[in-house]
Amino acid sequence: MRRQVRPMSADEMRRLMAVAKREEPGDVVIQHATIINVYTQELMEAHVAISGKRIAYVGNDLPPLGDETDVIDGRGYVLSPGYFEPHAHSTLFFNPATFAEKALYHGTTAIVHDNLALFLSLEPDRFLEALDRFASYPVKMFWSARLDGQTADASIVGKFSTEAIRQLLAHPFVLQVGELTDWPRLFGGDEQMVQNVLSSLHVGKRVEGHFPGASWKTLNTAAAAGVGACHESMTGEDVLMRLRLGMYATLRLSPIRPDLPDIIRQLTAENMFWSNRLMLTTDGPTPALMEKGLTDYLLQTAMEAGLEPLVAYRLATLNPATYYGLDGELGGIAPGRLADILFLRDERQPRPVQVMAEGKMVYQAEQLQVTMPLPEVIRLAAEEAVGDKAPMSDEWLVPELFTLPVPPSETADGADTEAVFPVIQLRDAVITVGQLETFVVREGQLDWTGQEGLLMASLLDRNGHWITNGLLRGFARRLDALAVSFGVSGDLLVLGREPSAMAEAARRLIHLGGGAVLLDGQGDALEIQLPIFQSMSDKPYAAIAEQAIRLDRRLRAAGYPHLEPIYTLMFLPATHLPYIRLTSQGIYSVKDRRVLHPARELQPDKVKR
Repeated sequence: MRRQVRPMSADEMRRLMAVAKREEPGDVVIQHATIINVYTQELMEAHVAISGKRIAYVGNDLPPLGDETDVIDGRGYVLSPGYFEPHAHSTLFFNPATFAEKALYHGTTAIVHDNLALFLSLEPDRFLEALDRFASYPVKMFWSARLDGQTADASIVGKFSTEAIRQLLAHPFVLQVGELTDWPRLFGGDEQMVQNVLSSLHVGKRVEGHFPGASWKTLNTAAAAGVGACHESMTGEDVLMRLRLGMYATLRLSPIRPDLPDIIRQLTAENMFWSNRLMLTTDGPTPALMEKGLTDYLLQTAMEAGLEPLVAYRLATLNPATYYGLDGELGGIAPGRLADILFLRDERQPRPVQVMAEGKMVYQAEQLQVTMPLPEVIRLAAEEAVGDKAPMSDEWLVPELFTLPVPPSETADGADTEAVFPVIQLRDAVITVGQLETFVVREGQLDWTGQEGLLMASLLDRNGHWITNGLLRGFARRLDALAVSFGVSGDLLVLGREPSAMAEAARRLIHLGGGAVLLDGQGDALEIQLPIFQSMSDKPYAAIAEQAIRLDRRLRAAGYPHLEPIYTLMFLPATHLPYIRLTSQGIYSVKDRRVLHPARELQPDKVKR
């Protein structure tokens, strides 16, 4: 189904055709251009005339010029269509507005954002109002509609009602449902999931999957249910399985899955780049990765791995536009398309020196020429949420919370004894495994403090109603305390070895209104304020990126050994990933949906002081 991003009026169409016939001068004319033609995968010499927001003419004859025509000399440049990011997570540290500004700087003029954080935080009418405000940006701000909340909290399921999802899908900038993280519910025939997927298919919109390490059987079932794409390929063979089943495969270079170079080499050996069902994504870039770039960095990486430049540009422009039914307006430099044009020095240098969006130059001389403010409706809702969720007092946050009491029935006359406890082991940045370990019990408490690399990991309700305490191995060798609020469950996550420091970090975090507090014994406390729904900053990108990178460096100095600490912290409460997680119910086994060790209910006014 073809869609229009910016519907034309009759007068705009008449004017566009007059410029296309060279009967009237264009508003902008780019002369003597070298164009990356993604339709034919060739470099093409041509002149380009633009009327309003759209390209009217591409050809060898010089377009007529008027007194007000903006004439651009295209010599010395290679022109590319604006880049299209088909799968972005833009609500961690930065917010969708600051993410879009950074993306535009790097040549990305269309983004499909994950909606989960905003959808769960905003009332439905406010969320739709925010989408309308975002739709006015020069960057096309598209959205996916999630169908689950990635946590074991049953109360969240109702937010994804069939009525709510149908309302979202009616918005022209919501392009699909997905990514499907709780696909076992769909495969099990859950009525809500089935109806929500059908709602998307019935209105001609896409369904995107989330199938890391999936078998042929699983992918076959997903394709049968209407899943059209998956971004979770980790090898070339994973990509081939998806293509063979009729899916699009989105090749990823993300902080926790830097698989792109190997996949490019594997697919090149299989001669698979003739396929028009391949796309590129950064998935969920952190500030550390975004310092290298966005789609431009993916293109550079792909070319260095051996992908032909003209093929690479098709994966980053035309293919995602085609997948979403938007190739009539986006994805190429051709008549009728929106004039999203990047000025490159060379086809092997994908970072643009100038960016045009909808016929206007929005980045040049190393400066953005536009601003994209965060919609006021989001600011207002975030301020209200802080007021609603802040506890009356933080006095209940005491060191004794961050201990592991053992029931008296498991001890013998107060003497030291032993107890078995499930320890969460990080296998990599986001995948955990569980192992039962034996610990000494002293004075009614599990004594784990003598073991190298073991931390207390606590998930707690910010109002003090419950706490889940666990033990985590493989995060850091030394860490007094780290408290963060940006986990997928929206609760407070506190890690550390010193109960008093953990209590202090949690108190500071609550006073910040969300973010991160690090007390590592290696320097001054590091505090990052994320006041927008406890996960996003309202500061400019550069300011929040500097803080996030400092946190990354401090955690690595404390012994963090994996690819990305921010995602480890974000996903410890996430029940869409294997195998052991911290939840409001307790230490939770994802595979069999079983609580291994229960949460403790609290009453703040009665917690021991």
